[in-house]
Amino acid sequence: MVSTGREAVSEEGPGDPSRPVPRSGRPFEPTVIEPPAGFDVRLTELWSYRELAWLLVLRTIKPRYRQTVLGIGWAVFPPVVMMVVFSVFLNRAAGIPSAKGIPYPVFSYSGLLVWQYFANASTRGATSLLGNAAFLTKVYFPRLLIPLSTVAAAIFDFAIALLVLVPLMIAYGIAPGWQVLALPAFVVLAALLALAVSLWVSAASVRYRDLNVAIPLVVQVWMFVTPVIYPVTVLPASWRTAALVANPLASIVGGFRWTLIGGAPPDWTLAVSAGVALVATAGGIVFFNRMESTYADEI
Repeated sequence: MVSTGREAVSEEGPGDPSRPVPRSGRPFEPTVIEPPAGFDVRLTELWSYRELAWLLVLRTIKPRYRQTVLGIGWAVFPPVVMMVVFSVFLNRAAGIPSAKGIPYPVFSYSGLLVWQYFANASTRGATSLLGNAAFLTKVYFPRLLIPLSTVAAAIFDFAIALLVLVPLMIAYGIAPGWQVLALPAFVVLAALLALAVSLWVSAASVRYRDLNVAIPLVVQVWMFVTPVIYPVTVLPASWRTAALVANPLASIVGGFRWTLIGGAPPDWTLAVSAGVALVATAGGIVFFNRMESTYADEI
């Protein structure tokens, strides 16, 4: 088996006598599989590999909790600890406020939920190709399944951590309104943005391994320039619009928080964030497909 940019079923010539001959008497011809070009996502092919996609999702989830004391509790532990730390040191000690009328623990945890999902999905997705190098060089399947399955697997942690918000809201007497129906839309936007980062960085990191070291630092800095643990109102009024437009995740975090605990509804900057997420994902697919012919050689 030869695995290059063009996947071939066999490297033997059509006249090789050792090749099996069907009843028709004509030898089998090798099937050459070209990598997709441009924005071609090959939806039919992706659907035919749905069982493999599910196995990749399970393969991403299970090793993280196997032989651990807390098990799936690790999906809840990080955001809860961060909520407590930020509540003590930022809210009480440094005087960082929450949104008007919302207790800071609920405010910070609701923002950390969607942020943790984005951070986990994009960081793991960015290294997903190199983490599955053995598959890339030995067998054919749609390469797009790797970052897609990683982003999908992060939803498991998100769903578990979301359950903790329910007793927290009950304890503070907060009930979601009708806007909670829009919650899935903001999760989809966060997933699109995470997928865009995963596509661009995973494809580029096959050649430039420095990105594997840089992406966790970039994501960590990204959190502090996003209104996750502070309301956007702490920014100077002249900066707010520019900050929301320049950082597409800011409007997504704010909108997600609005669906759960109320507050100011999203404005037109959310449409900009959605547009950026869609364009970045489409561009990431094009770049990912363009680089696919180099994966086997570079890895």
